Amino acid sequence: MDQQTELQKLADNAAAEASFSGGAKESVFYRDCNVTGYKNVLLVGLGEGPGTESLRVAGAVAFGALKNHKIASAGIAGDFLLKNFKDTAAALQAFVEGLELSDYDFTDFKSKKQPADGKK
Repeated sequence: MDQQTELQKLADNAAAEASFSGGAKESVFYRDCNVTGYKNVLLVGLGEGPGTESLRVAGAVAFGALKNHKIASAGIAGDFLLKNFKDTAAALQAFVEGLELSDYDFTDFKSKKQPADGKK
């Protein structure tokens, strides 16, 4: 069975269980499923009529889901991600922007925690 068929089977099973419809901000994570050599698989929905903004949102959703599941490294099936876009460079840029912006943490004005004994 090829990669596309196996991933489609996962998506179809999730849809049958009503746990994933492919909508925006929607994801489903399969741990230890071993599909085509990958230990874990994360499916992220793009919603209706995907555009670059939906890819930014999908990047943010993917980052959050991977972080929540404590996944340290991941690969992206780019052929599935980009297949509906004519300008694949802009589409990939939008997805990466979503990933990077999700990881941004502005801490310049946050106060540092004081030790429990009150000493600095």
